[in-house]
Amino acid sequence: YRCITVTRREEFDIMRGPLATSPPVVSLYLEDCQIQVTTNTFVRFSMGEDVAVDNIGLVSAVNVQQQTFTVRRFFSWAQFEQLLGGEYLRNDISFWPRRSQNSPMYICDSDLTAEVAAVDVRGLAFVFYEKDLVLKQLVGMAHVYCTSSYFDSRPKMLFHCQTFSSFPSTSYHKVLSTCYPSMILQQLLLIKNKMQVALNTRALNARNTVLINIDYISKSTWIYIQGVLDLQVSHFSGIEKTSYILGDESIVEKFRSAQESIFLSLPADLVSAKRVFGESVGLGVRAFVPCRIGKKSSRRVSSSRQILKTDTINIVPFEEHSQEMVKRGIVLRYTPELNHLKIIIRFRRISGEERILPFLRTRGAINMEEEEDEEDGDVWPMHSSTEINSSLISKIDIAAQTVSLRNGECVTFDHAIADINSR
Repeated sequence: YRCITVTRREEFDIMRGPLATSPPVVSLYLEDCQIQVTTNTFVRFSMGEDVAVDNIGLVSAVNVQQQTFTVRRFFSWAQFEQLLGGEYLRNDISFWPRRSQNSPMYICDSDLTAEVAAVDVRGLAFVFYEKDLVLKQLVGMAHVYCTSSYFDSRPKMLFHCQTFSSFPSTSYHKVLSTCYPSMILQQLLLIKNKMQVALNTRALNARNTVLINIDYISKSTWIYIQGVLDLQVSHFSGIEKTSYILGDESIVEKFRSAQESIFLSLPADLVSAKRVFGESVGLGVRAFVPCRIGKKSSRRVSSSRQILKTDTINIVPFEEHSQEMVKRGIVLRYTPELNHLKIIIRFRRISGEERILPFLRTRGAINMEEEEDEEDGDVWPMHSSTEINSSLISKIDIAAQTVSLRNGECVTFDHAIADINSR
């Protein structure tokens, strides 16, 4: 993971100190959660008596003999409160935008480490810096976190900075072209994108069905999808066909291959589907959204069109009782022998404000503006994007309750609050 300069005078060195990690050469396969773990892998693990809470850590060392990992810990706001206690942490100040479980959940990097037994690891975590563009595509997906800060426990100092490179997490060491969690995430995004493109169809066929075929989906990705969905998997035998030319002969071969299938159609399935494919799963628009990029442009461009109440949309209803002869839903059909995923989406075309509003609400397409949690009350923001005295925050001394700004000034918490309140 590459380290970046956090202020003009302070720099974290990736090769020394608490942020140092070794190249991902040694790996350990965990049978219980069916994942491969190397250094530079983010994992979820249990710690202490509260086994219901996920702890997040970045693996910095792997001990194959003892079946343990050394992890650099990342803290949620609740864990941060437990770590510092009321002596240092004020309830009316927030160091990052979200202190709750909203997706994606904010966590804070730190210099604190822990030894974690392999049996305590629950699975992968996908952690990003808050400015990573891909985060916009991951809303609602399970085990996705973002960070904006780093906590140095010795002086109790919080830095607003980026302390790691996002996926692929092995790019810094150049040992591997990709890594296990990166492969899973990239394939999930590929599946999600192809499903969205297919659902945005403007076709008027009576069956309202789209078919998607995706090759080279690894068994590990399929295992991850099964684990997050936690739904019944059907096993059956299907017929596969391959064609090729040998000499002067055209040859067609057919063979039977084991297949696995998951059908998502019930109201409870929507919650599971969101955890894999994001908040907007099963929602497609029929309006054309043009997006032009210049011939010589090297930057990413985007365009948007708001979904209107008067639009006609394509929707997978996730309902108990079907209105059609063939039930609407999403079929995921995987062939392990070929690493092939086939997706069948049966949707419904609907229009009219009263009919589409309930579906838009369940997909987060209405009232998307984020609101401050009621439990937080009046909380003063000291985020990475907060300006105080017309300057962004560089670091926060939690013990001294002072804020250092990028323009060189240092002010107290009360002065910062007064400046924010004066706007």
